Amino acid sequence: CSLSLLVPTIISAQQVPPHIVIGIAYNNGLPVPAGTIISGSIDGLKIGSGRTSGSGNFTLIAGESNSYAGKTMPFFIGNYNANETLKWKKG
Repeated sequence: CSLSLLVPTIISAQQVPPHIVIGIAYNNGLPVPAGTIISGSIDGLKIGSGRTSGSGNFTLIAGESNSYAGKTMPFFIGNYNANETLKWKKG
């Protein structure tokens, strides 16, 4: 399982903005079916999830805590580990 990721930048003065991940989820080189859950975790705790739409596209909003800053966020496609990880950052 793999993901193609795009990480947009958001600016907020009120609270810690979540890490937003936009991407496409694949399984064996093919986009996963619509409705597949994509999730991210830190220290074993799920901090966000989203569902895929057509062609495996998804948006994941993950966490709103400065305590996540710089920690590695693994991803899951359904119940399977994705190959990709990211370092959590605001926005």
